[in-house]
Amino acid sequence: MEVAGADFLLCLLQNRQTIKLHVFIDRSVLEIYVNDREVVTRVVDTDTSGWDVEIFANHGSIGVVTLDIWEVESIWR
Repeated sequence: MEVAGADFLLCLLQNRQTIKLHVFIDRSVLEIYVNDREVVTRVVDTDTSGWDVEIFANHGSIGVVTLDIWEVESIWR
């Protein structure tokens, strides 16, 4: 998995064929929780207007079972 220019190895849990990701972006921090066990945290550019999300596999194939996206308002009004 590549996150903000850094590579992280993702492994399937034993007897599993899916990877569960929870992704949170809060101002300048990006957190990705993997299989409820590991977390990847990166400081990112605060200008999110040009951000894209890509899901792909380098070898083999990939499918998305569910994808939910919520935009929340800032508490710093």
